[in-house]
Amino acid sequence: MRGSSQQHMTTRNGVFYFRMAVPRPLRQRIGRREFKVSLQTRDAAIARMRCRVLSTRFENLVRMVRMMPILKQEEIDRLVRGYFEERMLDANELLFCFSHDPDIDHAEEAIGFQDALERLKREAIVRSFSGFVAHDARKLAEKAGVPNLPRHTEEFENLCHGVQRALIEENRILLANLTGDFPNSAPKDPLFEGLNYQSLPPLPDEEPVSKDLSVDALARKFCDYKGKHEWAPKTLGDYQRVLGWFKELVGAEKIVTNITVDDVRAFRDVILRLPSNLSKSKKYQGLPLLEVAKLETEEKCIGPKTARKYLHNLKTFLNWCVDEQYIAKNPAGTLSIKLPTKSEDARDPYSNQQLERLFKSPQYTGHKSPSRRSIPGEVITKDGKYWVPLVALFTGMRMSEIIQMQVKDIQAIDGIHCFTATVRGADDKSLKSPSSKRIVPIHPKLKELGFLGFVAKRQSEDPAGRIFGDIKKGHGGSFSHNFSKYYGRYARQVGVHQTGTAFHSFRHNFTDALIAAEAEDSQIRALLGHSDQTMMAVYKSKIPANVLYGVIERVKYDIDLDHLLCQDEKNPS
Repeated sequence: MRGSSQQHMTTRNGVFYFRMAVPRPLRQRIGRREFKVSLQTRDAAIARMRCRVLSTRFENLVRMVRMMPILKQEEIDRLVRGYFEERMLDANELLFCFSHDPDIDHAEEAIGFQDALERLKREAIVRSFSGFVAHDARKLAEKAGVPNLPRHTEEFENLCHGVQRALIEENRILLANLTGDFPNSAPKDPLFEGLNYQSLPPLPDEEPVSKDLSVDALARKFCDYKGKHEWAPKTLGDYQRVLGWFKELVGAEKIVTNITVDDVRAFRDVILRLPSNLSKSKKYQGLPLLEVAKLETEEKCIGPKTARKYLHNLKTFLNWCVDEQYIAKNPAGTLSIKLPTKSEDARDPYSNQQLERLFKSPQYTGHKSPSRRSIPGEVITKDGKYWVPLVALFTGMRMSEIIQMQVKDIQAIDGIHCFTATVRGADDKSLKSPSSKRIVPIHPKLKELGFLGFVAKRQSEDPAGRIFGDIKKGHGGSFSHNFSKYYGRYARQVGVHQTGTAFHSFRHNFTDALIAAEAEDSQIRALLGHSDQTMMAVYKSKIPANVLYGVIERVKYDIDLDHLLCQDEKNPS
């Protein structure tokens, strides 16, 4: 393969591409017949250099895959049987708790297991595997010494199918025990016959503990690690606050193996009674959480959506304790906070009337001064506050994604100007999830309104800076903190705000516009930065910029923005 890089080069519309076939015996394991990727240049010399690099990487990949151990079916069956035993040990503990808790509605729990059983059976028939099943299959592969088993291989699919069979048997046995159908409470699947799973897992106080296993010590270790490697400052602050509350309720020196479901339940019930302005109001400073939760007050409590997030934060910490083998299982179990069918925190898209009112408000038609934008006047200030709502409407990007974007994040990809949502270029940038990394072609209307001219101006002023550098970061290093406050205040001042709508409503408007434009599901996910959990996703390459631009072009709104055309910026004298 060495010295043959030039024969793996091809061109399309003058742009060079690297293209190389996957050896036939490895196609099933790699999941592709060939690799094709743009070299992002029209210069032949540069293309040859980049092609040599990719050829070497491809060669290394092939070598790694050839050396990768293959899981035989006997090993897969052994792993799945062990997985089933562990699941049933936990299930026995759950049944024990059900039988000793008078508040448990056995009939309701049985309905839940019946629904889960039917869903798992349907998925097993067509071999459709949820993210949970794939996650547990990946853990089993790691246990077998195959940490990077490709998801599209036959071995991984068989492992997922085995996990699915284990979950089906677990739910069927739990259902039989809850309904008194004890003759059917033994495994019927031949894969699990003869297994011993009748005992309970060891009690926490039966295990040796260390002084380093306190809630306080592990919470600090957890936050230190995640804060350095994964989280943005705001996320770190959220977790520190939630774990601080939990430490206060259960005791900072409590050994983590002694945490019970009652501790987590108590935490959940307390946060649902806390006032929403707890961290901002001085009258609560210094008061114990339990005392605050018992206060009779007319103030609004933390909403169910926020409380659910806080409970999730705690469960994430406990899951990390399991992964790090500090505890055997997550004591939170299936505890959750259910949201109303229509959550009061949910967001609706803006109506056409709201959008018309916003984009014909003084910020866009003329205001008194840059600091008094809700008052009509002769000044037009085309800065971040002017552009960010327009960008959100025509891209569906989140507020923080827009505001953190740097000048160099506007890129021409295959000749098409695009926003690139990425964390590259600055340590303080962050995305909601890995799938949020994406490109969004710039809508023709934004170009028509002069957005590319604004970007060019910013590039000349500060080529290494942010596009909307006038919007300063706020509390905790958050890019959205200050602008969120400004926008909420402005929306109220000009009569745009209504219950159920907020800045995030632009994202819903954009989603509805994509659906109206008959965009495919995969295109909608690509533009919004949603993950694709389907099994077919592993066979798909990234959607080309020109295809996404064809979708963006069809995004239309039934509002009039013509008054913004050829509108010059007018500064106060």
